[in-house]
Amino acid sequence: MPISKRRTGFTIVEVVVVIAIISFIATVIYISYTSTARRAENSAISNSIQSAKEKLELYKIETGQYPDSVADCPTPAANNTCLNIDPKFDVLYNLMPTSRSGYASRIPIPSYELAIMGNRSFIYFSPAIVEGGTSGTSEFLQYTDFAPYIDRYGLRKYLLSVDYMSKNTSSASNINLYFQNGSTTRYGGLSKSQAAATTWRSTTVEFTATSGNTADTQAIFAAYGTYSTGNVPVLRNVELTIPR
Repeated sequence: MPISKRRTGFTIVEVVVVIAIISFIATVIYISYTSTARRAENSAISNSIQSAKEKLELYKIETGQYPDSVADCPTPAANNTCLNIDPKFDVLYNLMPTSRSGYASRIPIPSYELAIMGNRSFIYFSPAIVEGGTSGTSEFLQYTDFAPYIDRYGLRKYLLSVDYMSKNTSSASNINLYFQNGSTTRYGGLSKSQAAATTWRSTTVEFTATSGNTADTQAIFAAYGTYSTGNVPVLRNVELTIPR
């Protein structure tokens, strides 16, 4: 009687199939975890910046101005405040005074810019009203430099929200949003033309940041109307973030 041989191991094909299944499951778990973590971080940052905006407006109502610092904790000195933002986030806060060095624009009312940054996401916000008209052709303005955020989070999709208007649309009415730093820019990818009015409108633009002149250090969010027409752009309530 022939003796049957019992198989005591796995074939190479079976091992490869098992490894493939484990890899697939691990990938699904990782993507699910990453997505969940990003949503949780987005929610925490959104709540933090909304609370910060409310506290800053309350501070202005009480004192007539925005604070010089938002991280003077636990007992703020004069002209400072403590926003108590979660320490796991990085915070950037700058005053935006009416006198601007290096920017072709003007701010009629002193304001601020605030960014709260996590590992996977961030929100930048500024309520500042910025309008063209300080040097050269007046139908042009520079708002702020977004290069530090793209440096940190990379060439990917971003979501920009902004209120905009024109001072005069009698002969031209388009406002163009883009990145620049003189004749060059560190990053590109933002190019949007919007039909403007002499009253505020809002727009949201999703764009993918692209590499520009790597020797440049800035990617200034800017806007221009139609030169020599009085179509002077005005922006406010600028928010930049990563799409959820």
